[in-house]
Amino acid sequence: MLDQVEKPGNLGAMLRTADGAGVDAVLLCEPKCELYNPNAIRSSQGAIFTMPISVGTFDEVWNWLSCKSLTTYAARVDAQQLYNQVNFRQRSAIVVGSEAEGLGSQWNRSEVIPIRLPMLGTMDSLNVSVTAGILAYESWRQKQSASNF
Repeated sequence: MLDQVEKPGNLGAMLRTADGAGVDAVLLCEPKCELYNPNAIRSSQGAIFTMPISVGTFDEVWNWLSCKSLTTYAARVDAQQLYNQVNFRQRSAIVVGSEAEGLGSQWNRSEVIPIRLPMLGTMDSLNVSVTAGILAYESWRQKQSASNF
């Protein structure tokens, strides 16, 4: 789930990564850029035409999540729990926020589990497409290791 993503290049990169990591679908919550912007198309390398994508308001997206009974994780720089300490093996959704603002306050709900990536240098966050990629592949890794038992 991409919340209020602004940059078409990041949108396309996340779609390409979602395809590569075997993500089932991408939901755009109130995007700030046009889905079919030429930069989004180019950076997606065609994934924009093959990934299941839906666009909606926060209320529409939240209602969909609630109906599907998904565990929702939100990438936040101020979260206490690290991304590799949660169980992505269950049916889940991962939300990343806009490049400038991060996630909107509407994602501060008791039903949403905040997670973070450790930042070991002087920066406090990564590019949103890099964060989305790390989280998507961690989810894939956990599901693969579960199927090997």
